[in-house]
Order: sequence, then structure tokens, then C-alpha cells
Amino acid sequence: QKGTNPLIDSYSAFFDNTGMQGSGSTGLKEMVKGSTEVVVVGLAMDYCVGYTSLHSLELGYPTTLLRDMTRPVKEKTGEDMLAMVRDEGGQVTTWNSWRKELEDWQRAKDVAEFFIANTGVFENMSMITTMALLAFILSM
Repeated sequence: QKGTNPLIDSYSAFFDNTGMQGSGSTGLKEMVKGSTEVVVVGLAMDYCVGYTSLHSLELGYPTTLLRDMTRPVKEKTGEDMLAMVRDEGGQVTTWNSWRKELEDWQRAKDVAEFFIANTGVFENMSMITTMALLAFILSM
């Protein structure tokens, strides 16, 4: 549960702001275990939505921030947060674009590429398996 300790701020839906690795879990990490994507919306873009997106990426989930379903406290800090999410590998898009992508194989390709780039999957694969996986992704 986010924000249950009145002495500690909680910008992220995953963790409070203690800054200590492994502490301050809100329980969301356990709730989304096994998910194929985390989509983040709400208020405010430059705080709760942004830090939830960054923590989701840090935990290894393909993460999408729907920019038309959130608003920043300040325009400049909102733009800065969108850039940080993109820089960490997150997708920043709109509701309509995201919804249309669900009907397209491109979305599956993007998610597969995210997992390949962020899980070190190639380290334990044979060359034949690696080439087969790449051929599959590129054919999408």
C-alpha cells in the first residue's frame, strides 16, 4: 500500500522514498509478478507516474507511460520525466496509439526486444537458438 507511513513520502507505487535498497515495498512488485507489461497513468507525471514507471523498468518490466492520461505538476519537470522514462527504455505514447498497437504484431516485437535487451537472454543461448529467435522477431 502506497503512502501508509505518514513520515515517509511515496512517489512510486512500487516503493516508498526511504532510499534503502529492498525496503519500503508497497506490495505492488508482488502483485504484478508475471505480467508482460506495466502501463502507467495518473497524477502526477513528474512524480508518482514517472517514478512508478522508472521502478517498473528497473524491475525488468516492459513499461508504457500514457502521456495523455497524466499531467505534470510543472511542464518542464514533466518533460524531463518523460525523457528519463524513454532513456531507461520505457515507451511513452498515447492511449489511442497504445490501444492500436495491441492489435498489431509490432507490439509483440517491441516486448520481445525489450526482454532480449534487458535480461541477458543471449548469454545462455547457442548460436543456432539465437539466430532462430532473431529471425522470428524480425519476421514479425
